[in-house]
This record gives sequence, C-alpha cells and structure tokens, in this order.
Amino acid sequence: MISDQVSFAALVEWACDKIRHANLGIPAVMIRQLEALTMILGYTTDPLQADAVPDQAARISQSSSEVRMEESARARIQRRYNALVDVHNRLGLESPSGA
Repeated sequence: MISDQVSFAALVEWACDKIRHANLGIPAVMIRQLEALTMILGYTTDPLQADAVPDQAARISQSSSEVRMEESARARIQRRYNALVDVHNRLGLESPSGA
C-alpha cells in the first residue's frame, strides 16, 4: 500500500484554516483556537513542527485585527497569542514570524 506523507505543518494548517475562516470575527472561537494551539505547542518536541503552530496562531491574531470587534475582545485574543509565543520561547525556539 502506498500513501502520501502528510507533514505536521499541513495537518495543523488543515485543522485551523477552515475554523479560522468560518468563525472570523467570533472572539470566543478565536481564543479557544489559540488555547488549543498553545496546548499542542506544549507537547511538540520537534522544532520544525513547533514552528508550524505559531504560524497559525499569528494568522488568527492578524485576522482579529482585520475584522470589527470590541477592543476588549481583541485584547483577549492578543493575550492568548502572547501566551503561545511565551510557550514557544520557553521551548528554546526562535521567535515565531509575526511576533
């Protein structure tokens, strides 16, 4: 049996993109997505895999600035994103793009 190899980055992207697009502008979903990515990042040991997670988080953070929402919601999203960046940095990895 021959099967295609799917990269970790592709899996993270597939898992996040549709949710991010479907729930654009819904802060609660964006925050939960960032919390889930932070948890995933905490269990990631491979540096290449770990870099895929903050890339998706940066997209969520960026999209929060592109849609209309209360400033307090935008601030909560930014705090969740910053927490993810802190976890990434504690893993001894370089700062993610967009941080």
